[in-house]
Amino acid sequence: MWPGISEIRPPAPEDHHRSRNSLCHDDAVLLIRIEWMTLAIATAAFAVFSALERMWWATECQLGLLPTTLIRDWDECTESTFSFYGAGLLVPLAIPVVLCVIPGVVPRRGVASVSAAALAAFCISTFWLAPYPLPGSGAALLGFAGYCWPSAIMAILLASLHDRLAATLHN
Repeated sequence: MWPGISEIRPPAPEDHHRSRNSLCHDDAVLLIRIEWMTLAIATAAFAVFSALERMWWATECQLGLLPTTLIRDWDECTESTFSFYGAGLLVPLAIPVVLCVIPGVVPRRGVASVSAAALAAFCISTFWLAPYPLPGSGAALLGFAGYCWPSAIMAILLASLHDRLAATLHN
């Protein structure tokens, strides 16, 4: 026989099955990463939209009840939310984005579940904390984080998909 030909053998059925499962697992992990990053991008886009939105959403501006303790005149109604509240607004708008990025970077079932639960808890807490101003700002900035409800719902769905996918791959 030729040298080295005896070393060539067809793969065992177990090897083929194992590589096929790992390929499916790799594809699933890639898909999950893409979905979480897409959700993070959508959440970031909505945060930017919320920050650039004019202050017309404020009840004082809608009803013309000026001046108040929050808004002094009509000029403040035409300012963007970011220019009105300042850099402090970035924190409650960035937290949901970060919570969506984490499972995309670390695609583990537990990380996805904890991130989705933390995002839902953050959104719920914003409704309780909305009337209370943050220290030093005088503004109820946490009330702006309520924009993340669609992201929280999608995060819960992605975490449950992650659990179902992992269960399917292990069977």
